[in-house]
Amino acid sequence: MSVNKMSNGKWYCQHDDERIFKAFKLCCQNQIYQHDSQQEGEYQARRTLAELLRIAGQRRTEVV
Repeated sequence: MSVNKMSNGKWYCQHDDERIFKAFKLCCQNQIYQHDSQQEGEYQARRTLAELLRIAGQRRTEVV
């Protein structure tokens, strides 16, 4: 095997490793964003429910 082919092999291997690392990093970031989004959605749902219950309570006292 020539030195040039060995150098090319190392170069490709290094770049493959870099691509794998970047893909792994993006995957981890995506999981963090999804988790944050889910928490934000749950928070908004709780706020909306609390607001609806508050309004319903006000209406109930107005009727009585």
